[in-house]
Amino acid sequence: MNDYSYILAAATVPLFTGFGLIPGLSPASVGLRFYTTEKLHEGKIYRARRAHVQFVESLFWYGQLDNDIDGERFRTELEKHFRPVVEQIHTKTGLSRAALWRLAGDAIAYLFLDTGRRFDTVKTAKAAAMRILKVSGSPLANRELQYFELAEFDRHQQEVRETFLQRGGCCRFYQVEGGTYCSTCVLKTPADRDDELRRAFRNQLGIA
Repeated sequence: MNDYSYILAAATVPLFTGFGLIPGLSPASVGLRFYTTEKLHEGKIYRARRAHVQFVESLFWYGQLDNDIDGERFRTELEKHFRPVVEQIHTKTGLSRAALWRLAGDAIAYLFLDTGRRFDTVKTAKAAAMRILKVSGSPLANRELQYFELAEFDRHQQEVRETFLQRGGCCRFYQVEGGTYCSTCVLKTPADRDDELRRAFRNQLGIA
C-alpha cells in the first residue's frame, strides 16, 4: 500500500501543484505497469516496487491550487481511485482500512510538500494539502498528519527553517529484516523525532 500510494501520488500531485491539472482517477482511467528495482535507504540496498503510470483516458480539469472547489475535486478523484485498492488489500491481508488510508494520505501530503519545493510554492501547496486531507468524514483525514518546521543557524548565524511532514500512519518498515523507524515515524515521540531530524539538518548545513 505504501509503494502504491507514493507511485500514484507522484504521478498526480505534481500535475496539480505545478500545472493546475486535475486528472480523472477512476480505476479504469489509470494504467500501471509494475516492476522491481533496487533502492538505497540509509546505507542499505532494498528491493523496491515501482511502476510506469499512464492516463488511459485523457480526462483532465484545469484548476487553481488555492481554490477550495478545485481541491475538493482533486480529493474526490483520489478517493475514487484509492477506494478499491484499500478494499482489496484489506480483504487479502486483514489490515485495517483506516491504516491503509493513512498511508495514502501520508504519500499525498509528502508529494505536496516535495513538489511545492520544486515549484517554489511551498506555502500554497501545504495549505492545499491540508484542505484536501483534513476534510471531516473523508477516509483520507486523520489527526496526526501535519507539517511542522524546525530551525537551525548556519555557519553565518543566519536562521534556516525547514518544513517536515509528520506522518499519520506507519509503513512498518521497522519490521522487515534490517529495517528501522523512519525519521518522521508516527510511533516516535516528537522529542526523539525532532532530535534525529535536527542532527540530519545540521549535517546538511555543515555545522554538525
